[in-house]
Amino acid sequence: MMRITISRNAAGAAAYYTDALSKEDYFFGEKEVSAVWKGKAAPLLGIKGEVTQNAFSALVNNKHLRTGKQLSVRDADNRRSGYEFTFNAPKSASIAYAMTKDEHIVAAHRSAVDAAMAEIEADMQTKSTEFKQQFYETTGNLIRADFEHFTSRPVQDKNSKDKLVPDCHLHTHSFVPNITFAENRNRFQAIEIGTIWTLSPYYEALYHSVFSNELEKAGYGINRTKDRWEIAGISREVIEKFSNRTLEIEKEARDKGITNIKEKSKLGARTRIKKSKGVEEKELYALWENRLSPKERKDVRTAKHTPNNSNTPAITSKEAVDKAIQHFSERNSVFAEKRVLGQALSYGYGALTPEAVATALAERKDIISAERNSITYITTRQMLHAEDKMLEFASSTKGTVTPLNARYKIQQNFLNEGQRKAIQQLLNSNDRVSILLGSAGTGKSSLLFEVKNGIEQNGKRLLGFAPSANASRGVLRDKGFEEADTIAALLQKEGLQQSLRNNVMLIDEAGMVGIQDMNRLFEVAQQQNTRIILSGDPKQHNSVNAGDALRQLQEKSQLRPAVVNTIVRQKGNEEYRRAIQSLAIGNTLEGYQKLDKMGAVKEIEDNEERQNALADAYLKSLEQKRSALIVSPSHAEGDAITQTVRDKLKDAGKITGDERVFDTHRSVSLTEEQKKDAAQYQQGMVLRFHRSYKGGFTAGQHYTIESGSENTNGYLQVKDAFGKSTPLPFEASEQFQVYQPTSTSIATGDKLRITVNTKSQEGTKLHNGQVYDVKGFTQEGHIQLSNDKTLDKGFSHFKHGYVETSYGSQGKDAQDVYIAQSALSYGASGDKQFYVSTSRGTEKLELYTDNKVELKQAIQRDTDRMTAQELAQQSQLRRTQRYQRDYYNENTNRVYEHERVPQHRDTTKEHLSKNGLERE
Repeated sequence: MMRITISRNAAGAAAYYTDALSKEDYFFGEKEVSAVWKGKAAPLLGIKGEVTQNAFSALVNNKHLRTGKQLSVRDADNRRSGYEFTFNAPKSASIAYAMTKDEHIVAAHRSAVDAAMAEIEADMQTKSTEFKQQFYETTGNLIRADFEHFTSRPVQDKNSKDKLVPDCHLHTHSFVPNITFAENRNRFQAIEIGTIWTLSPYYEALYHSVFSNELEKAGYGINRTKDRWEIAGISREVIEKFSNRTLEIEKEARDKGITNIKEKSKLGARTRIKKSKGVEEKELYALWENRLSPKERKDVRTAKHTPNNSNTPAITSKEAVDKAIQHFSERNSVFAEKRVLGQALSYGYGALTPEAVATALAERKDIISAERNSITYITTRQMLHAEDKMLEFASSTKGTVTPLNARYKIQQNFLNEGQRKAIQQLLNSNDRVSILLGSAGTGKSSLLFEVKNGIEQNGKRLLGFAPSANASRGVLRDKGFEEADTIAALLQKEGLQQSLRNNVMLIDEAGMVGIQDMNRLFEVAQQQNTRIILSGDPKQHNSVNAGDALRQLQEKSQLRPAVVNTIVRQKGNEEYRRAIQSLAIGNTLEGYQKLDKMGAVKEIEDNEERQNALADAYLKSLEQKRSALIVSPSHAEGDAITQTVRDKLKDAGKITGDERVFDTHRSVSLTEEQKKDAAQYQQGMVLRFHRSYKGGFTAGQHYTIESGSENTNGYLQVKDAFGKSTPLPFEASEQFQVYQPTSTSIATGDKLRITVNTKSQEGTKLHNGQVYDVKGFTQEGHIQLSNDKTLDKGFSHFKHGYVETSYGSQGKDAQDVYIAQSALSYGASGDKQFYVSTSRGTEKLELYTDNKVELKQAIQRDTDRMTAQELAQQSQLRRTQRYQRDYYNENTNRVYEHERVPQHRDTTKEHLSKNGLERE
């Protein structure tokens, strides 16, 4: 894998060089590690050869090595000193090298690091300003030092309890000082790494592609795994014997409730133990040898001659590209070209080359591409057609029907003027598709209930649907739409579709509906002669699936939405309401500042102290009999808060009795393309069918993967509850979901959230997303719920219900809302998330963070996704501009003023010397 780490100050970077980079991590005591300067920026500084402590210290302090002068233009106190790119070899490669000393392995690793870093260098950027407008300029150069290490951080060795012993672990730290040469301005500037972060999965895939291909040429077999690859012939059991550091981090993650892969990686960096005297070479190898049986030692030493197990069928570059595009297009209309290339490479480690995959993508005739913020994005003509089809239906059916009830008199006196105007507009509309737009807390549900009365008064029915079970069977039914159901149920059940005949379909939370589903809803409307009302807020969360349908209909169809803007949810707290009003109109920074000014944003750096403070505040709300909601953008932080809250509730006597441990299942959230990929499955994973399928697969039943893909040549077997084995039906991927077994401890007083639709033992429907208190347990061990129903002890799809994700909180409200949003959640943060999370409260909001500055940066990230239409328009604009430029140049031998032309760079020795530079 590849991990990017920010070096935040020069003093820390210099100490890191002395204590870690230039010394092997416990390998043979204090072994020195050398490195040489690389990168296109190195010759500009006259740097070459071995890295020295003085040179390293100068560069991280932004100083010229020879003159001592400041290098980049700005040198702020909070200036980052550099960035570290860490490339970790698969564990089997580290084991094979440690036991055989085959130099082909290290050479392949080095080639892979060089290939990945060359691509990172080519994409390197800096910030520039032109005509008072800031943009990112690609410089294509950096300076780097690669420090190669062979062991991991040590852990307690089971066979040597008095010693800390490292595992074999081949990895390289490529350190990049925060300087790059901006040729247009003829000076050094700080690096801008945003594009590199965005495309990091591509660089990681490139590293693994080159590494595995070089090993395959050297005679090693390569087996794909769920995330990467391993050398054939080295078993999973052997790998786990040299993964003690990984197991230690996994345990720490479980204790802290962290499940996200990126957060586990960060946890590994934060949980390093202090250095102690390392073991000697002879002793270390003896300890490693003793971990293996004679057969395992032989398997490792003969791995070079072990054939590939072919755990998945051979794949061509074209097939890999097709699969990659299918994978990304399920959840996005537009995706970065390099992300597609990286995904395609991952399907053929040891076989496909970066050049062949790039050629296969270039040969596809249905691709539309354009550049945005210096990243090339692509979409398909099929996706563009789907968007066109949706917009065409909405526009072509405008003015084709009669009003729903033009004479209706509004009955609810408490509705404000904006709500009343929206009601009249919806009931008077003669468009087949109507849109109601309303910010969070503007009372859309209240006015829709009035619309329902008006429609029913005129002899028709308004049937409500929403994307999730909780939003439909929960929220909508609570608001008076007794028959509300999910969009999925509507699209699957013919009877539900027929009930819409000549009636009106309400789609609530329509901003979370994707393009494909919206087109299918429009088809139902056409077949059943149904009117549609789409209610939502495009400024809240996007759909999980590709395409932001409501935003496109709002912006690009000819429909005129009914709009309600006045927020009524926080009417008892004017200061809070004004802050949410700012967020609702897109002023994220202004809204944050208002919340901070009213004391809602609480900065507590220490994780434990911060989590305790939030939990104490939540318990206080419960003690005061107030409704309370905890929201966290990420599962990692939500799980950590859950544990703290439960501990507090136990201490307060709210959770009582002995805990009972239940086997539960956590969704793996694979795309349809991933579910067809044998490498994604591991032994013990569980399939749950939501529709029955031929061959004996029954809806609601579980089927367990018998053996991981690395041992089965891609032919996976699943067994049912009675032990019967059956081949995994990849072709039925749409009929099942994949889960990872886990366990959940609960006691009387706990809160449970149901995670799939089910029934109680009494036959009552329990819907995905509903939360219940645990009243106790029956003698047989079944769970008694707060609705006086009983949950079977064999039911495994639930989790603790104390914390909502931002997605899960949309549509909900409570008097008091508490948000956990620290570094654990910054990756899941953005403008939409912040708006949704903070707008849930009716009276009070408290947000707990570890760093206000970083939080403020994270929440200003624009999370609107580009549509296929927007990409196509940008692509057409670029083609037109290129044509005009070429035509103009051909006839005038000049260029347009708006085309930036790099200035001629003076590279004379005198010029370079005058500017504190040197030419090699």
